[in-house]
Amino acid sequence: LPGRRLDLHSATGSETLTDTPADFDTAAIYPAAMAELLDAIAARSRTSQGLEEGIRSARLAVEANELIRRENA
Repeated sequence: LPGRRLDLHSATGSETLTDTPADFDTAAIYPAAMAELLDAIAARSRTSQGLEEGIRSARLAVEANELIRRENA
């Protein structure tokens, strides 16, 4: 995300969901998510993000990446 800002646009208006730099630090996000998953497995508990939500997030990231690639082609 080059702008380092995530906005939600809807029929009722727009709002910035985050513009905190740490929220876009993928080098830190993925290891933290993996650590959370491994801790949950060891404790036989749940993670903060369910599988379905994780899959939707991954699909959204892939679709956004494809859109950017098409626009830059």
